[in-house]
Amino acid sequence: MTVVKNVVKDRVFQITAILAVLSLFLARPHLADINFSTLWSLLGMMTIIQIFEYLHVLDYLTYRLTSHATNSRQLSWFFCAPVLCGGHVSDQ
Repeated sequence: MTVVKNVVKDRVFQITAILAVLSLFLARPHLADINFSTLWSLLGMMTIIQIFEYLHVLDYLTYRLTSHATNSRQLSWFFCAPVLCGGHVSDQ
């Protein structure tokens, strides 16, 4: 029950809910408009992030990255390098 209270108190959720209700007056949603493959992908990613958060995997990775960096430039490089390399690998 506390989860529901926290979600309802969330300002981003409130704004999103108001915009969703207002958009219902502009156009009727159709089931064909929903991209379910995207929804399943998002559900999977959110589930994995929650599991990582529960297991403290992200805390461990954060500690490892920040303990190896000697300055903020090197820390930025640690975070940007996997993104750049991952983009390069997915193009091939």
